[in-house]
Order: sequence, then C-alpha cells, then structure tokens
Amino acid sequence: MSKKTFEITRRIGIFSVTLICQNSVVWINYAIAQSATNNDKLLQESSWGFIQFMLDRAYKHMTGSLVLYLVGIKSSCEALSRVAFESSVNVLYILNNPNRMERIFQYFSTYTSEERKQNQKWEKSIANLDPQDQIPQRRGMAQKTEFLNLAENFLGEIANQENVSYPPQKTSINTFDKFQDLSREIDYRTLYAAMSSQIHNDAEDLLNNFLLSAYNYGNDEQNFDKNLI
Repeated sequence: MSKKTFEITRRIGIFSVTLICQNSVVWINYAIAQSATNNDKLLQESSWGFIQFMLDRAYKHMTGSLVLYLVGIKSSCEALSRVAFESSVNVLYILNNPNRMERIFQYFSTYTSEERKQNQKWEKSIANLDPQDQIPQRRGMAQKTEFLNLAENFLGEIANQENVSYPPQKTSINTFDKFQDLSREIDYRTLYAAMSSQIHNDAEDLLNNFLLSAYNYGNDEQNFDKNLI
C-alpha cells in the first residue's frame, strides 16, 4: 500500500464519520420538518406529547454526537449518531401513518414484548444455579415483570381512552420494517449498517488502528508489508 493510497483511505474514513454525523442531523431535521408540516393537526392529537418527547430525545442524542465529533472522539460520535439516526426513524415511522397513536402503542408493545422474552431467557439461564443463588436473580425478574405489568396496564387505559386496541394487532416491529415503511431500504443497508459497527463494537476500529500502527513503522510499501505480517 503506497503512502498516498493509505492517506486517501484514512481521509475516506474521517469523511465517512463526518457523513454519518451529518446524515443523522439531516434525518432529525427531516423528522422535525415533518412534524412542523402537520403541526396544526398534531397539536390537536394525543400523539403530539409522545412525538414531542421523542423528537427532544433524538435532538439531544444528535447534540451529544456533534460535541463528540468536535472534540475528536469520532468512534463515540459514530455510535451516538446511530442512536440519533434510529431515534429520528422511529419518529418518522410514527408520522408516516394517519393513525399515529396505533404506531405509538406498537412502539411501546415492541419494547414490552422484547423485555418479557428477555425475562424468560433470564429464567432459563439460572436453572443450574444453586437455589440460594437464584433468589436475587428471581427477585430481579419479579421486579421487572411487575414494572412491565404496571406499564401495560397504564398503556391499556390510555388506549381505551383513544379507542385503540392494546396490545396492537402487530405487537412487534423491527428496525428494518420501519425503513421499508419509509421507502428507505437503501439507507438501512448502507448508512444504518455502517453505523452499527460502533454500537456492536466489532473489529473495524481495531483493524483500522492495527493498520495505522503497522504503517507508521515505516515509510515504504516493503516496510509496511513486513510490519503488517
């Protein structure tokens, strides 16, 4: 790898993080713009309180990612940008249907159903523990179940007031389905997939740092290849 090629690669990496950060800003601004477009109607809807809170949270995530970018912590910026990106997608998915309250309840239901599944897996994972060691684990599971029951009773009461069924017909919705609903599958396959690298702490950064360290041992291709091995 020549010095010029490596420098181009390095700059592409920096540009990619910049693009990801900027893309999240664009998506959040788009979500805000969509809310503003329907502002008069939204203000009369019960959904507005939920949407406003979700927009505020997405905006705070984006603000945090911009701060991280400006101080040079680009890997953490990328991770938080992905959170902001997904937050804005959640808002846009809700706005992309006239029955916004139904989608809000679907959003909640996705969370509660996943948490109940996790509780079931948690219980299976402690099966081989000594009975005494199971006690604090089961206490934690009981507290989680109590919270979920309380939350779903609360959501059921609100849904009844809004003449919406809870749990909804489709109790769970994944991120890919949301992108498809917004006709943004390519964004899922490219930007969202790329941003997931930092969230899941995969080998990308380790590999990049390894290559940088290897290249810095020398100034020519032969030295680079030798140190790479």
